[in-house]
Amino acid sequence: MKKKKYSQVFFGVIAVIVVVLAVMRQLEVAKWPETQATIVLAEVVKETELESKKDSNGNKTTYIEVEYYVEIEYEFEVDGQVYRGDYETEDFESESYVERLRDERYSEGTLLTVKYDPEDPTDNLVHN
Repeated sequence: MKKKKYSQVFFGVIAVIVVVLAVMRQLEVAKWPETQATIVLAEVVKETELESKKDSNGNKTTYIEVEYYVEIEYEFEVDGQVYRGDYETEDFESESYVERLRDERYSEGTLLTVKYDPEDPTDNLVHN
């Protein structure tokens, strides 16, 4: 019984630490400067995963889940130096939707707003 209680406390402490670190990161990123980046590559990526689930009778069904997303690479300049970053959109089930998303919102040459760490611009992210 004591082992179970200690493990629950341990995992609770770990969860709190993870949340605190995530909040600290968000506060840090909020202070970063923004700049414009240019998309240099945008590809539709297909991801397949073997999934399984049990029904109410305990019968297991296995199926293939297919999802698509846009993988983006971008470049931006800080103090005359060019930096690169990457970004992935959320996953969608429709390939045609993701292709349209790429073509309309993330095509090569499109500008994005990115935030970057002024002390290390290689640490950057797309600002939505």
